[in-house]
Amino acid sequence: MDYAVFRSGSKQYKAVPGAVIDVDRLQAETGSYVELGDVLAVSRQGDVLIGDPLVPNASVIAQVESHGQDDKIIVFKYKRKVRYRRKKGHRQQYTRLMVTSIMLGDEEIGIQDVAETEEVVAEVFVDGDTGEDEPETLEDDTEELLSEDEGEDALEAEESDEDGDLDEAEESEREAS
Repeated sequence: MDYAVFRSGSKQYKAVPGAVIDVDRLQAETGSYVELGDVLAVSRQGDVLIGDPLVPNASVIAQVESHGQDDKIIVFKYKRKVRYRRKKGHRQQYTRLMVTSIMLGDEEIGIQDVAETEEVVAEVFVDGDTGEDEPETLEDDTEELLSEDEGEDALEAEESDEDGDLDEAEESEREAS
């Protein structure tokens, strides 16, 4: 498997052609291509090249898919006995990249066509076949669940309730459960 390890924003990421990676915010337009030059290691057909500290003439080419923000984290500072409390929220901004190729000199390693990847993703989501037998309607599913949970006891209770044979204690017990 061909891959590269690159550095972006003081963090290291593993890039595989066709993979989608979230990196710290980059100043690039959506839909444009970026070249990430801080490549620390490259694997090509099982051979691994490790840089000292960088692999010379190596880069990762990726397409910018979108920009966004992570979930909010809460930073809470607290000191006991002195009424010191500080609450602050933070949302880290990121750029979502899709790795298209890894370059080693003039040689392209593991080229991934963007249209080909979108076609595969669309195929997976459009088909929607999970391989499991699903009930055709919601009513069928509900009937199956009821038959498993309640059994014959529930049916007997319903029949006796219709006849009016239940006394007040049994009714309150049924309502509680």
